[in-house]
Amino acid sequence: MITSPSRANTAERHSGSVTTDVDRPPVTVTPVIVGQWPQTWPEDAKGWVISYELTLAAHEQRVVWWEIRFDVPARTRINPQQTQWYKVIKDGTDGSVVIATPDDTHTIEPGTPLPVALQLLYPSQHEAGDGILRNLHATEVTRP
Repeated sequence: MITSPSRANTAERHSGSVTTDVDRPPVTVTPVIVGQWPQTWPEDAKGWVISYELTLAAHEQRVVWWEIRFDVPARTRINPQQTQWYKVIKDGTDGSVVIATPDDTHTIEPGTPLPVALQLLYPSQHEAGDGILRNLHATEVTRP
Protein backbone atom coordinates (compact mmCIF):
# COMPACT_ATOMS: atom_id res chain seq x y z
CA MET A 1 0.00 0.00 0.00
CA ILE A 2 1.21 3.50 -0.81
CA THR A 3 0.53 6.20 1.78
CA SER A 4 1.77 9.70 2.44
CA PRO A 5 0.72 12.50 4.80
CA SER A 6 -1.58 13.98 2.17
CA ARG A 7 -2.44 11.01 -0.08
CA ALA A 8 -3.52 7.41 0.27
CA ASN A 9 -3.88 4.63 -2.26
CA THR A 10 -7.60 4.09 -2.61
CA ALA A 11 -7.39 1.50 -5.40
CA GLU A 12 -9.25 -1.76 -4.89
CA ARG A 13 -6.04 -3.69 -5.59
CA HIS A 14 -2.92 -2.62 -3.69
CA SER A 15 -0.47 -4.78 -5.65
CA GLY A 16 -0.13 -6.60 -8.93
CA SER A 17 2.17 -8.74 -11.00
CA VAL A 18 2.86 -9.46 -14.64
CA THR A 19 4.60 -12.35 -16.38
CA THR A 20 6.49 -11.50 -19.55
CA ASP A 21 7.85 -14.10 -21.94
CA VAL A 22 11.10 -13.06 -23.61
CA ASP A 23 13.04 -14.57 -26.49
CA ARG A 24 16.25 -16.45 -25.78
CA PRO A 25 19.44 -14.40 -26.22
CA PRO A 26 20.58 -14.27 -29.86
CA VAL A 27 24.04 -15.74 -29.11
CA THR A 28 24.95 -18.68 -26.90
CA VAL A 29 28.57 -19.05 -25.77
CA THR A 30 30.04 -22.35 -24.55
CA PRO A 31 33.61 -22.32 -23.12
CA VAL A 32 36.01 -25.28 -23.12
CA ILE A 33 39.52 -25.28 -21.61
CA VAL A 34 41.86 -26.85 -24.17
CA GLY A 35 45.15 -26.53 -22.26
CA GLN A 36 47.01 -24.82 -19.44
CA TRP A 37 50.66 -24.39 -18.52
CA PRO A 38 53.16 -22.01 -16.85
CA GLN A 39 54.44 -19.39 -19.27
CA THR A 40 56.69 -16.39 -19.66
CA TRP A 41 55.60 -13.87 -22.28
CA PRO A 42 57.49 -10.91 -23.68
CA GLU A 43 58.07 -7.94 -21.38
CA ASP A 44 58.97 -10.38 -18.56
CA ALA A 45 55.31 -11.16 -17.94
CA LYS A 46 55.07 -14.41 -16.00
CA GLY A 47 52.01 -16.36 -15.07
CA TRP A 48 49.70 -19.23 -15.90
CA VAL A 49 48.31 -19.62 -19.43
CA ILE A 50 44.94 -21.19 -20.14
CA SER A 51 43.77 -21.73 -23.71
CA TYR A 52 40.04 -21.62 -24.34
CA GLU A 53 37.78 -22.36 -27.23
CA LEU A 54 34.52 -20.46 -27.01
CA THR A 55 31.75 -21.68 -29.30
CA LEU A 56 29.19 -19.09 -30.36
CA ALA A 57 25.80 -20.30 -31.60
CA ALA A 58 22.97 -18.29 -33.14
CA HIS A 59 19.43 -19.34 -32.25
CA GLU A 60 17.20 -18.48 -35.19
CA GLN A 61 18.74 -15.55 -37.05
CA ARG A 62 22.18 -14.96 -38.53
CA VAL A 63 24.40 -12.93 -36.18
CA VAL A 64 26.66 -10.53 -38.06
CA TRP A 65 28.23 -8.52 -35.20
CA TRP A 66 28.86 -10.04 -31.78
CA GLU A 67 30.61 -9.27 -28.51
CA ILE A 68 31.90 -11.56 -25.73
CA ARG A 69 32.62 -10.31 -22.21
CA PHE A 70 33.73 -11.96 -18.98
CA ASP A 71 35.49 -11.18 -15.70
CA VAL A 72 39.03 -12.28 -14.79
CA PRO A 73 41.40 -11.52 -11.91
CA ALA A 74 43.03 -8.10 -12.32
CA ARG A 75 46.33 -8.12 -14.26
CA THR A 76 45.15 -11.04 -16.43
CA ARG A 77 45.53 -10.41 -20.15
CA ILE A 78 44.97 -11.90 -23.56
CA ASN A 79 48.07 -13.40 -25.16
CA PRO A 80 49.63 -10.52 -27.14
CA GLN A 81 51.47 -12.93 -29.47
CA GLN A 82 48.31 -14.60 -30.73
CA THR A 83 47.02 -13.19 -34.02
CA GLN A 84 43.23 -13.15 -33.93
CA TRP A 85 40.48 -12.01 -36.20
CA TYR A 86 38.51 -10.47 -33.36
CA LYS A 87 39.01 -7.03 -31.86
CA VAL A 88 40.17 -6.75 -28.23
CA ILE A 89 38.20 -3.95 -26.57
CA LYS A 90 39.30 -4.67 -22.97
CA ASP A 91 42.42 -6.81 -22.49
CA GLY A 92 41.78 -8.08 -18.94
CA THR A 93 44.34 -5.98 -17.07
CA ASP A 94 41.54 -4.20 -15.19
CA GLY A 95 39.63 -7.43 -14.44
CA SER A 96 37.40 -7.49 -17.51
CA VAL A 97 37.83 -8.92 -21.01
CA VAL A 98 35.72 -7.76 -23.94
CA ILE A 99 36.27 -8.98 -27.48
CA ALA A 100 34.14 -8.36 -30.56
CA THR A 101 34.05 -9.09 -34.25
CA PRO A 102 35.90 -6.39 -36.22
CA ASP A 103 33.78 -6.81 -39.36
CA ASP A 104 30.95 -8.85 -40.82
CA THR A 105 33.13 -11.65 -42.26
CA HIS A 106 32.85 -13.85 -39.14
CA THR A 107 29.12 -14.37 -38.91
CA ILE A 108 27.27 -16.97 -36.86
CA GLU A 109 24.75 -18.96 -38.84
CA PRO A 110 21.95 -20.88 -37.10
CA GLY A 111 23.06 -24.51 -36.98
CA THR A 112 26.70 -23.62 -37.74
CA PRO A 113 28.51 -22.55 -34.54
CA LEU A 114 31.51 -20.22 -34.69
CA PRO A 115 34.59 -21.27 -32.63
CA VAL A 116 36.63 -18.48 -31.02
CA ALA A 117 40.06 -19.51 -29.68
CA LEU A 118 41.86 -17.38 -27.11
CA GLN A 119 44.64 -17.62 -24.54
CA LEU A 120 44.69 -15.78 -21.24
CA LEU A 121 47.78 -15.13 -19.13
CA TYR A 122 46.70 -15.18 -15.48
CA PRO A 123 49.04 -13.58 -12.91
CA SER A 124 49.52 -17.00 -11.25
CA GLN A 125 48.15 -20.53 -11.23
CA HIS A 126 46.43 -19.72 -7.94
CA GLU A 127 44.64 -16.70 -9.46
CA ALA A 128 43.66 -18.77 -12.52
CA GLY A 129 41.80 -21.05 -10.11
CA ASP A 130 39.60 -23.55 -11.89
CA GLY A 131 39.81 -21.57 -15.14
CA ILE A 132 36.08 -20.89 -15.28
CA LEU A 133 35.27 -17.62 -17.04
CA ARG A 134 33.09 -15.65 -14.63
CA ASN A 135 30.06 -13.63 -15.80
CA LEU A 136 30.51 -14.90 -19.36
CA HIS A 137 28.11 -13.22 -21.81
CA ALA A 138 27.85 -13.11 -25.56
CA THR A 139 25.52 -10.64 -27.22
CA GLU A 140 24.56 -9.56 -30.68
CA VAL A 141 25.83 -6.06 -31.36
CA THR A 142 23.85 -3.61 -33.48
CA ARG A 143 25.80 -2.36 -36.46
CA PRO A 144 27.29 1.10 -35.96
